[in-house]
Amino acid sequence: MGFKIELKTYNNLSKNDIYLHKTYNDDFDNYISVLIDICDLLKASRAVKLTVDGFNGLDWNLACDWDLLCIAESFDETLYNMVNKNYNFSLEFFEQGIERVLEFKAIDFNLVEINCLSFVNREPLAEKIFINGSALKIMIVQLVKDFIGAASQVCGYLLDVPLIKEYLNKINALIL
Repeated sequence: MGFKIELKTYNNLSKNDIYLHKTYNDDFDNYISVLIDICDLLKASRAVKLTVDGFNGLDWNLACDWDLLCIAESFDETLYNMVNKNYNFSLEFFEQGIERVLEFKAIDFNLVEINCLSFVNREPLAEKIFINGSALKIMIVQLVKDFIGAASQVCGYLLDVPLIKEYLNKINALIL
């Protein structure tokens, strides 16, 4: 079985204005503060699901609030590495009961090995998966685009918060 990570949308996404009048404090908040609110609203929509497939059918009961947040806060670094053909990185999933790390390791010019490890003891949980580096980059770029697309439908006003604008600009420059 191959590897796949994606953000699926199951229903029409509805706008949620709960944070419309929220103010962020430049002294205490940063782009992650805004990402927390975005992921919270995506979870509340009940129309968006983060999925990971592969690794002998392990159950990946992922949550949009914590697991998606962990990935979203490193989109810039992950994309930067991929643009530079550096496929050595990891994605961490902290949700209670999941607690896994996906470690990506470049084997050669365009072949990437993916290991699924227990976050607790870093023991392998399944067979290694190999993927073409270009295919992995396309998959991650699509994940980022789907995240931004879902966020723009549910809470587009949060994408205009100054604390996250620089982060989004960095991401957009990397996916073009």
